[in-house]
Amino acid sequence: MRTPVFRFSIAVIAGMGLLGSCNTQRTTVGTTNESRTLAYIGTQPVSVGEFRYLYEKNNSADSTAYSAQDLRNYLELFVKFKRKVMEARTLGYDTTREYKSEFEEYKKQLAKPYLSVNAYTDRMVKEAYQRLQEEINASHILISCKRDASPQDTLAAFRKIQELRRRALAGEDFGMLAATYSEDPSAKEEKGNLGYFTALQMVYDFETTAYNTPVGQISDIVRTQFGYHIVKVLDRRPNQGAIKVAHIMARFPERGTSADSAAALERIRAIQRRLKMGASWDSLCLAYSDDANSRDIGGELQWFSIGTMIPAFAEPAFQLKNIGDISEPVKTQYGWHLIKLKERRPIEPFSELEPLLRQKINKDSRGQISRTYLVAKLKKENRWVEDEKVKQLLLAMPDASILQGEWNYDRASKDLSKIIFTINGNPYLLRDAALFLENNQGMGQRPGTVLKNFVNELYEQFVAQSLIEYEEKHLAEKYPEYAYLINEYREGILLFKIMEERVWGKALTDKEGLQNFFNNNRNRYQWPDRAQVSIYTVSSAEVLQKVKEEYKKDYYLDSDMSGLGQITYAVGQTLPDSVTGKSLAQLLNFLRRDTTSIVEMSVDYTPRESRQIAQERMRRLKERIIAAGISPLRIAEALQPIKQGSTPQAKLTVYGRNKRIMVQNLNREVPLSVQLTEGLFGKGENPIVDATAWRKGDYELQVGGRWHWVIIHEVQPARLKELSETRGIVVADYQQFLEAEWLKELENRYPLRLEQNVFDQLIRKK
Repeated sequence: MRTPVFRFSIAVIAGMGLLGSCNTQRTTVGTTNESRTLAYIGTQPVSVGEFRYLYEKNNSADSTAYSAQDLRNYLELFVKFKRKVMEARTLGYDTTREYKSEFEEYKKQLAKPYLSVNAYTDRMVKEAYQRLQEEINASHILISCKRDASPQDTLAAFRKIQELRRRALAGEDFGMLAATYSEDPSAKEEKGNLGYFTALQMVYDFETTAYNTPVGQISDIVRTQFGYHIVKVLDRRPNQGAIKVAHIMARFPERGTSADSAAALERIRAIQRRLKMGASWDSLCLAYSDDANSRDIGGELQWFSIGTMIPAFAEPAFQLKNIGDISEPVKTQYGWHLIKLKERRPIEPFSELEPLLRQKINKDSRGQISRTYLVAKLKKENRWVEDEKVKQLLLAMPDASILQGEWNYDRASKDLSKIIFTINGNPYLLRDAALFLENNQGMGQRPGTVLKNFVNELYEQFVAQSLIEYEEKHLAEKYPEYAYLINEYREGILLFKIMEERVWGKALTDKEGLQNFFNNNRNRYQWPDRAQVSIYTVSSAEVLQKVKEEYKKDYYLDSDMSGLGQITYAVGQTLPDSVTGKSLAQLLNFLRRDTTSIVEMSVDYTPRESRQIAQERMRRLKERIIAAGISPLRIAEALQPIKQGSTPQAKLTVYGRNKRIMVQNLNREVPLSVQLTEGLFGKGENPIVDATAWRKGDYELQVGGRWHWVIIHEVQPARLKELSETRGIVVADYQQFLEAEWLKELENRYPLRLEQNVFDQLIRKK
């Protein structure tokens, strides 16, 4: 039901510092002096208008614009850009099929804002803003029916929705009818409820029906591209505006069990208790939130309004009243959340929101309606003149075979050269129209279609297409800023492609050149003095003491090993088949990955069994583990006598040396009580490490209400880096080097000749 968001990406590289963002705002271009030549780069002249267009686009907010220094700085960038583009043209980049296809696609997108009807759009913008003042909570029932469905299918769908509306009006529960009969995929779970929404979040016809239906009532039947709907409006309320919130999330698997959800909830509650005791939101978020995209910034999310965030999260968030309020635990499909209100703002005034509304409406289903208005406008502006007699000849040409997509126009007809209409005096022939009908006739395969109506419909499409294509070809003549924008995109694509080949791609693939550059500049890439550090951050002095006691141990029970825990199974006279099953295979894989871990084998025996029998069981189990590539030195053995009548068991228990296992075990006893940070830190990179004496040893610190036990294992002196340690930075520097050397070549190939008197006139502009 919700309309998709259109995203348009551009190949122009903003980082070049020259090309600005895409917009269609008018600049000072088009004045009488814009055609003057500002400079020659090689043999190519550059007009004042082109330079001013790009300069103003990139300096629109700068109060010092048109100062001598700013103009000289920008001219330097501009000339470098132009030289690269000229080289791309010299090498034929603009003649490739790939370039032409990419440019044509951008050109179509850039033309769209110019091919709209402002009067119609203005009305739609005002209507949308008026509707935005309210949010509607509605349920609906959908009976699917495609736009091109047969009359029989259409009638069947209509009668079905008509009967459901009758039953709903007679008093049957709307939600139960939706759950039982609606063909919306979410209907069974949500009973047809769509939650709160506002303008521009649903397709236009559905939105209009919802806004025209009073609370508690059921709408008339409405048809959209999805089928037939009836809508019941449950509530209306003023627009809640937009809010910015932060959250801390405890994730659980998408298809996890209730135990997974309960464990995540317990984590969130533990964080909530810490917050109530005065702990810092940002520090807890950084340490424990599972949202990797937001935890480094205090869990902060982008502004959102009703209908743009899942209801399970949005509704509790909007219920927060005061800035700084924190919700109770909130469950969504992603996990459990605590939500903190950061900012709230009302809906923007019309003057601020109008450009965005206009942009959305041009991409919304409303935009489709404007085509009729656009065609009428283009007919008037471009002096479209039709010959009615020739049109009638066209309408009489096809027979019924066109409805089956099998018609071919008569290539021998003497009428084909007759002019059916003109656009600004440019003739369009009957032959052109007949070919269009032949190429598009397949869409007529619908029962009940009237031949003449269908042919006329195709002809009107031909007229509309011809007018729009004519307008697109002549946009640059009508709108100078469009001509500059088109050229900006054209050159931006060329810039991207030649930079990819000569600089960016070369720096990545030229291994020998990269190594030589690194060798010649090695002193630029050095490590400072660094400390190899482990930092245990704990909630109390008591927990710190427990960490120190556990730290002395060499091995820790790894109960979280691959989620397996300890493997236990009953044994008989021979080793059971279950030992070769999935659990043992997972354990062996884990032991192969973590080469510091060990496994303890424990085998039971009863008084009636000899110790030798148990030892034989142990031997066979050990052989299987060794055969999997595990060293005998990593296997501990234990024989365990048990009471008569008990069932002998074998146990495989994994122990690890990694101190993170110790932290996991401690946090299992007291959730969130210990956090371990490990790594190499230079001075200034970690304030906790900076607070120590920066020598090998351990240090206790208390910062921000938490205790920190810092262990400096070693201090590494400053040294030169190897290429493998700093490849990303070296590649970036090598790219800059390649570009600088290349620009020296281009400067000789395409010298600059500046018309100084014209340039000086730009400086004097205030």
